Amino acid sequence: MKQLTQKDLDDLARYIDDELGLGEREAFEQRLRGNALLQEKLSSLMDVHRLLNSPSLQPPSRNFTQRVMENLDHYSPPAISFSIRNGIFLLAGVLIVGVLALYLAGSGVFDGPITFSSPVDPSVTEKILHRSLPKFSLDGKVLVNAIVLLNLALGWVVLDRTILRPWFRRREMAMNN
Repeated sequence: MKQLTQKDLDDLARYIDDELGLGEREAFEQRLRGNALLQEKLSSLMDVHRLLNSPSLQPPSRNFTQRVMENLDHYSPPAISFSIRNGIFLLAGVLIVGVLALYLAGSGVFDGPITFSSPVDPSVTEKILHRSLPKFSLDGKVLVNAIVLLNLALGWVVLDRTILRPWFRRREMAMNN
């Protein structure tokens, strides 16, 4: 099946927008009668043209803006709530990881430097890249201390959000009532 050329598509667009001169229009309509693919494309483009030119949008009511502005004060974003049970599980996990990291650090597992290098044989990478991949070392104690501090900070946040705040809110509400 023959495909439409760019000139056919341009002529279709100009035909729909009524931009063809009288002679051009008659010549295009003659081509249109003999080309089923062109007729099919014209039909689909006319459907799109009608859809885009139809007044499908409804205007808002007169007091729409006023109602929205009045109700803005009444809107409150939903509060993020944590269940106490999930908070306790998360806090327990943080504490277990923290204690494990402290135990490993205290037993000297991370006393020496940790070296990160390529798992591939260096001779293979030198053949492909014509140089060796970089290697770097990291002090194990610094890494473990950073993990422990991060876990402690996360533990305090979880403790505050899931246990302490709800407990103090209930206590405050009980005192106010």
